Formats: sequence, structure tokens, C-alpha cells
Amino acid sequence: MEQQAKRRKKSNGLTKQILRMSAKCKTIIALLILIGIFAVGYFSVILIVFAYGKITSKKYHVSEAMENGYEVRSYFDGTDCIAKNGKRRAIIKDIEWVKGSVSDSLWVVSKDGRIAYFNTNTGQLTSSFIYRKTWGYSEGVAAVLDDEYRLKFIDSQGGIVFKHTFNYNQQRDLYYQFHYQMCPMLDSVGKVGLIDTSGKWVVEPCFDSAAFISGMRGGYWSLMRNDSLTVIDSLGRILIGMTPGQQLKLTDDGDLEIWQQLYPGRLFDKSGRLLSNQTYWSVEKIIYYEDGNVTSTDVLAYYTAYDQCGLMSLGGQILTAAQYNEIEAIDKKLFRAQRGIDALVDDEGYPLHDDEKSTIYVLLNDKGELVEGRSVPHNLKKQQ
Repeated sequence: MEQQAKRRKKSNGLTKQILRMSAKCKTIIALLILIGIFAVGYFSVILIVFAYGKITSKKYHVSEAMENGYEVRSYFDGTDCIAKNGKRRAIIKDIEWVKGSVSDSLWVVSKDGRIAYFNTNTGQLTSSFIYRKTWGYSEGVAAVLDDEYRLKFIDSQGGIVFKHTFNYNQQRDLYYQFHYQMCPMLDSVGKVGLIDTSGKWVVEPCFDSAAFISGMRGGYWSLMRNDSLTVIDSLGRILIGMTPGQQLKLTDDGDLEIWQQLYPGRLFDKSGRLLSNQTYWSVEKIIYYEDGNVTSTDVLAYYTAYDQCGLMSLGGQILTAAQYNEIEAIDKKLFRAQRGIDALVDDEGYPLHDDEKSTIYVLLNDKGELVEGRSVPHNLKKQQ
């Protein structure tokens, strides 16, 4: 009680001292008190904002923007997730990778070494993570590989399209996608054919490989066997029967070119009718410099789709196979041709040189014949 009385007496004394002060001193004291209150409030706000920023700050960046506001977030700790834009809650956590296109509602998602599809229209997975591999949707159907290494086909809701399954051959991996309701498939002995959306063979499996070739005016199936091609149209009909070639190309006009490695291509129209026995990627004049003037030779260089060239007469007669990388004129009737060959290897199969390819040079006359007994100039100095 005595101590409380002393504190009240001391407080009353301090109050009396302040009251006895001049108005100027009172103003200064009031200002100091206000400044102190402001400083405390200011630093309190800063601390609150800093703490809030720490709590709510983003610890990720958006690595993929998906359809309908969904996104893939890559966190700084190395984990990824799928979430809705503006929402903090992750829909699918701890994913490994995502593949897809903003023009497609179905995205491939990998987690724990397994595959599933995420539908951006529904915000849900079409199935659980049960597949080992997928080849993506095409025409509403996707090929998937289960734990027993069997190929199945599922629809956009994850349902099985047909009950029949196919054995998967890892050594002969095809691109299992439907085009014109046909998909390449291997039989039990490794031959390739085409199946329809019911799992039945449309083209019997008797080929070595299959590829879908598309252009501005449609697409075709190209099936190869023993360096020859068969072309199947959109209705599953044989458009071009077995014809020598290793590559099918479509022109902007909708025609088809079948190319062989060392020969000119053959040109067909979209009905399969042969238009030309010889077609080329390009044909160029071969020139050389004589007395400072540009002079044309009497032969041409033709190029195939494989970027190889050969000699051709002005009348279109093929003089050499397209087995050269470059042909230069030495004079009007003599040409130096450059060709790449496999590098020499030692007894253990290692290259003797660093280069994967070596280059040889040969001399040709204007009939395409090899010229023996002449040294091959390595540097043709063109006169300017």
C-alpha cells in the first residue's frame, strides 16, 4: 500500500511538472509522442506485410498453360503439380512430366513411372496411373501399354475401345495412332499391317514398316517391304501397288512422289495413275569458268529427295546414279564428283578418324563414266 501511494504521488508530481511547462514544451512533447506512435505503427505494418508476403509468396512457376484455366506448376523444390489458375489447391500432386497441346483437352501425365490422361474439360483423370506408356490420342482413341506389356486402346473417357489386345514388341516400336480409322500393328511374327477401330485387320500384316504421310490435300498410308512401297488411301484401298522406293512424299498439288535412294523418283497423281517415270527434287546446270567467262556444260546435275545428286543429259537421260554429294565441272567434258563413305574402323569397331564420314573424289566424263589414270584436284579454283 505504501508503494502504491508513493507511485501515485510521483505520478501526480510528474503531471504537475508537465502542467507547469510552457505551451511550446507541451507541443514538443505531444509531437514526440505522436511521432513515436506513428513509427511503431509504420514498422508494425511493414512487419505484417513482410510476414504475409512470406506466407503467400509463390514458390513455383507455371511451366505449362493448359486449356480451361488449368496449369502445370513447377515448384522450386523440384516437384510439379496440376492446379486451376488462381487456386492454391493442387488437383494432382507430385507428377513427373506432362505432355499435350493447348488445342487438345487431353494431356498425358506421368507419375511414379506410370501414365494417365488429364481431361481439361472435366478437370479429372480419365483413369488412374496404371499404364506404362501411351502414344497419344488420335481420332478419339489412344494406344496404351499395360503392366503385362499388352497394347490396349482406350477412348477419351478411359474406356476400352475393343477387348482384343496385341502383344507389344519393344524392338519394333511403331507409332500406334489412328488416321482415317486405321492404325499400324504388328502380328505375332513381327509383320506390319493396319487395323480398324474394332481391332480387325484392314490391311493384312505382310509388311516391314508403316508410316502415315500427310499433306495439304490429304494423307496416305505408306507400307514398305523389301525396299518397295504400297500406298493405301483413306478408304483402305491399295492406291499404288508394290513399286520400288523407300520414301513417299506429297506435293503441294496433291500428287505423290515415290523416291529411291540413288535414283530419280516416280510421280503419281492422287488417283494412283503414273504421271512420270522420272521426277527430281531439282535440276541444275553445271557451269565452269573459262577465260573469266561462265560456260555451261552439256550435262545437268539432278537432285533426289535424299539430297544426293547425279549426272543427267540435256535430253533427260540418266547418266549416273544419285550417289554423290556434289558435282563440279573442271572443263566442258570433265567433272569432279564428291561422295561420302563410311569411316574406316579398327578391329574393335572404333573409327580410325574422328570424322563419322570420310570423303572420296572421282573423275567423271560427260557420259557419266569413271575416268581412270587422272589425279583428282581437291581445290577447283574458279576464275572470277
